[in-house]
Amino acid sequence: KEGFNIIWRYFAWSNQTLAVFTLWAVTVYLTQKKKNVIVTLIPAMFMTVVTVTYIFMAPEGFRLAPWIAYIIAGVVTLTFLAIYLIWKRRFDKQNTTEQ
Repeated sequence: KEGFNIIWRYFAWSNQTLAVFTLWAVTVYLTQKKKNVIVTLIPAMFMTVVTVTYIFMAPEGFRLAPWIAYIIAGVVTLTFLAIYLIWKRRFDKQNTTEQ
């Protein structure tokens, strides 16, 4: 019984991780199509914080103290945001020069 519960928690976490990457991918897609990215960017950031915090705090994860997990999740989320913003700046610059 405990084995199933552990597997189920890993499955739930992996499902949420898939949602994170999907939201970031759709954010990039919306950027390329020049659509409103806020509808996916904010949820992507939120889900990144939640998912990273969970795996660093959870008993089946790294079992870190909550304050450490929060800091790591914040750093990871800000890193993802920075990568997106750098990419967006290059994308916008490239499309401006082509027109």
